[in-house]
Amino acid sequence: MVAMSACVMALLRQHDVALGRDVIFAAVADEETGSSKGAHFLVSEHPDLVRADTLSGSSAASRNM
Repeated sequence: MVAMSACVMALLRQHDVALGRDVIFAAVADEETGSSKGAHFLVSEHPDLVRADTLSGSSAASRNM
């Protein structure tokens, strides 16, 4: 999933795709163990950096958010 997401980000940049909003790529190492040091940390400690209308991620991380 990480490799695919990174490729999508690279393709968006490479093709200079015009989007109506920012795209945030946040890869965290602990998504399979609850994301307490990853996604949950980002949301609780740095909400201004990861605030978004839509989330796309693995079902494990999304379920625990």
